Formats: sequence, structure tokens, C-alpha cells
Amino acid sequence: MDGLTRQWAVELSKKHHLTVNTVTVGPTDHEGTAQNWNETRAKARERLYERTTVESRAGGVDDHAQIVAWLCSDGSRWMNGQALNANGGVCLSLMQ
Repeated sequence: MDGLTRQWAVELSKKHHLTVNTVTVGPTDHEGTAQNWNETRAKARERLYERTTVESRAGGVDDHAQIVAWLCSDGSRWMNGQALNANGGVCLSLMQ
């Protein structure tokens, strides 16, 4: 996905005056995931939440929607070819 994002950013930005960015989401809680947690998965989910540096929780749909909304706004007009990791800092905790 990163490669496609960068390639499309190069191809589409000058010709069509578009920017191309992606959002890669981390753990997300929503109605669909809540139904699928059995006891084993619930323990794994709790371990994952412990590694999330922002509030020790999964992101919600609204958390990710806020990032996408910003990318659609004029405030992000200088961003192009970027993959934003919306994961609550899970990757950061893996580095410790």
C-alpha cells in the first residue's frame, strides 16, 4: 500500500492536482469486533491494549474518521504520498 500511495502521489499530483495519502489503522473497536471476542481473543486484546501508548485502548471508528476528515480538509493540502499510522502508538511500544 505504501508503494502504491507514493506512486499515485507522483502520477496524480501534477497532472490532476490531487494528493494521495493513506491511513493504516491499528486496533479498532466497533460493533462487528465486539461480537467476535471469545475468552482467548479477549486476553490477547487486553495485551494489545496494554501496548497502546494512547489511553490503553483500541481506537474507535470516530478516532480514525477524524484523521480521514483532516486529510480531506485544506489543512492537509501540503501532505502527499504519506501513509499515516493511526494505531494509538502500538508500534512505539514494540520498540521498548
